Amino acid sequence: MPGPASLQVPSPALGTVSRMPQTSPTPGSSSSPFVRLSREAMALTFDLTSQAFSANIVQTWKPVGGYLRRIRHEIISTGGSYTNTGTLAQKGFGLISGYIFRDPLGQPIINLDGDGLGFVNWFSGQIAQGFGGQVSTLPSYVGVVTTTGTFTLPFWVPFELNSAGYCSIPSLSAAAQPTLQLTLNNSTATFQTTTVTTAAVFEIRAYSEFWTVPVNNPELGPPGLGSSAQWNYGIAAQKPANSVNTFVTVPLVGTFIHTLGFQIRDGAATPVRQNNWPTTDLTLRVDGVPIRYETNGNRIDEMFINTGVAGLVVSGTAASANLSTDGWQAYTFRRSVSQLVGQQDTHDLLLYTTPATLLEVGGTFGATGTSPDSIYCYLGTLFPNQAVPYSHLAA
Repeated sequence: MPGPASLQVPSPALGTVSRMPQTSPTPGSSSSPFVRLSREAMALTFDLTSQAFSANIVQTWKPVGGYLRRIRHEIISTGGSYTNTGTLAQKGFGLISGYIFRDPLGQPIINLDGDGLGFVNWFSGQIAQGFGGQVSTLPSYVGVVTTTGTFTLPFWVPFELNSAGYCSIPSLSAAAQPTLQLTLNNSTATFQTTTVTTAAVFEIRAYSEFWTVPVNNPELGPPGLGSSAQWNYGIAAQKPANSVNTFVTVPLVGTFIHTLGFQIRDGAATPVRQNNWPTTDLTLRVDGVPIRYETNGNRIDEMFINTGVAGLVVSGTAASANLSTDGWQAYTFRRSVSQLVGQQDTHDLLLYTTPATLLEVGGTFGATGTSPDSIYCYLGTLFPNQAVPYSHLAA
């Protein structure tokens, strides 16, 4: 189930750390872009071994002396003995039950389940353009060996919203450290089998990808420092029934939205993801006004055009063990510069919402074996430090 609500405000206080024994000055300004004076860097943050199924892992994030861009994770399964593991659920993301990353003030800025982490990698535009975001196609990805349960899952958790370092998180002081809470799923949710002689264990690695402090101007920070790009998810209160025209209200609105994701799960005791989206009248409404009215096929084509992610189907059922992109609906508002989601985006087209905004998705849903369904909503949001996103570029 979803964890605590996100901070839902920018956090400019994180841009200034003035504590002993480590301190950092207030970031200044410069005629040169921050990324021109900084350097991209990467460091190992932790490497945990012998982690068991259903483990609840809490790790304090050590400072890197710069600004966190994103986290690279590698999860490696070893040591199991199985008759047949069955299909690897969600290409490996089924192993993850919950992922909560809290800023130094204790507020969650990333709050997702395994499906949500997969969605962020595929559709956010914060990881890669084109097919690189589909992690099962990466060279380091290793599919499951059915007799041992071994596999390797690489993925990223992003903070910055574009390649200018916008929304990167200050990680400059040992007195102000973020924390990660990672909860693993059980064996059945991961391998979809209970035939096991020796359960697999996991090595979990985390690497911090960050911008270094500019040597020639150590007071300079990323643009809009204190702005926060967050990910959160929740379940819509309405539950569509078979073949009924229904609109569900998207929770967690209240700021700029850059990416929306929706997933249908049926009403079974162990919910199975479905693909029974409205085929001819899929509609996204803001305060009762349709802003997108289209076919399911058009939405899938738009998703492919904007992110390069393939593998979706127009109709039919997608079991939870199927290719993880099946059954999703995604909307991106990061198209200010080019049709393909690009990290150079100026965020002019982000969807602005307030806590009173009525954001709905719906139409005539198809039929599933176990009704009613639940709509899981995944929101990529921006809380700018200034009145508008990327205000230094605003005319």
